[in-house]
Amino acid sequence: MDGGIVIKSENSIIITPMCCGDIGNLREWEKILESQNNIWKQLWIGHPWIFYRRANGFIEISNYTESNLDDFNDIQVEYKLPEEEFF
Repeated sequence: MDGGIVIKSENSIIITPMCCGDIGNLREWEKILESQNNIWKQLWIGHPWIFYRRANGFIEISNYTESNLDDFNDIQVEYKLPEEEFF
């Protein structure tokens, strides 16, 4: 059974755990606030996964993908969440 962290924005679910993701992936979420600014990182939530980066007080999140970071040349910001509300 898949499960884990869900992100809501304006009462809509925008990020859900995917296949093979579980609550054990909590450490992956914690790494977000430890990451450097303006560098895309993979967030393992199962597959497909997403990429995130910290930028100017926000957490920017890509759409779901199964591409590796090296293969994902033009990452588009799908969601932009205030950093102070993220955790």
